[in-house]
Amino acid sequence: MLGIVFGLPPQITNSNVCKERDNYYHIEAFYRWRMNTNILVTPGF
Repeated sequence: MLGIVFGLPPQITNSNVCKERDNYYHIEAFYRWRMNTNILVTPGF
């Protein structure tokens, strides 16, 4: 199984403490393969 995830992490929209308004994006790719019936290996980056 091959997958790619893209999105924005949760952010604070209104605060007196934090005034930072930058958008941070999250991207992740992974591949899962079956070693045998009981073991799956899923490296990601």
